[in-house]
Amino acid sequence: MFDYFGGVPARILIDNLKSGVIKPDIYDPKLNRTYREMAGHYGCFIDPCRVQHPKYKGKVERDVQTVRQQFRKFVVLNPAIDIAQANRQSTKWLVDEYGQRDHGTTRLKPFHVFIDKEQPALKPLPDEPFEIA
Repeated sequence: MFDYFGGVPARILIDNLKSGVIKPDIYDPKLNRTYREMAGHYGCFIDPCRVQHPKYKGKVERDVQTVRQQFRKFVVLNPAIDIAQANRQSTKWLVDEYGQRDHGTTRLKPFHVFIDKEQPALKPLPDEPFEIA
């Protein structure tokens, strides 16, 4: 993900899935060891979202459903598609179509916001990628 984005954000919001957050706590959540190690390697802060407070990540929640529906459409239209082809088609759709639409609440094109504002704010990638033990 960081390679694709071209850098590392200072803060990453994650859901409280058991694979990432072993014990949610507003002040001192217990994170999965691999998440902690990855955050240390990339120099970013893992910030679990508050439990049962979807407003903290609301702008992305609807997009997850939309992307899932589009992926299903790719598979229905081309049942023999492999994962590499599906990833290429999905990326093209996200950048060329979905990322060019005005966002429902911000009225801005998400891809342009990322390129103009968010990508320049990313920290540089380390020389070596993180390797999962």
